[in-house]
Amino acid sequence: MTMGRLSFSLIATVAAGLLSAPAFADAGSLAGNVAGAGNIAIASPVSTSGAAGLAVEIDGLRSAEGVVRIAVFDQPDAFPRGTEIAGQEVAAAQGSVTAVFDGLPPGRYAVAFYHDEDGNGEFDTNFVGLPLEGFGFSNDAPVVFGPPAFDDAAIEVSQGLSWTSVRVRY
Repeated sequence: MTMGRLSFSLIATVAAGLLSAPAFADAGSLAGNVAGAGNIAIASPVSTSGAAGLAVEIDGLRSAEGVVRIAVFDQPDAFPRGTEIAGQEVAAAQGSVTAVFDGLPPGRYAVAFYHDEDGNGEFDTNFVGLPLEGFGFSNDAPVVFGPPAFDDAAIEVSQGLSWTSVRVRY
């Protein structure tokens, strides 16, 4: 499956931070359904020796409708409004899904995601801007009057496979 560029923009409201993804990134991902593990997608954004991998498990999905859109950022200035270094779209599964990003250089990364339940490619909100679809950030970073800071969401990825688990907020 080939996708375009995933661009997240976070819209601050008084009550919550909101995600929208007009496009999508990743040059080739492998999506599948593994018994007991929900849906899993694997992407290789960079091919380098000494590379690391990041597995992102998203728990608490309320339905198997639509897709979960996930973006990985390596720059504080880009998170979560700028250009991500890797992105994926994973078929939703009630409960949890996992995305694996292979080929990342070891370093600090922050993840932003949302559950696009209706599959329209947009993060839906109500008339006052509150989320109608689930969203979240690595480290379950708090959302207070806007998006979390990169440092609040940053996770350390070392050589080999690093794993993080986050909960979706509805």
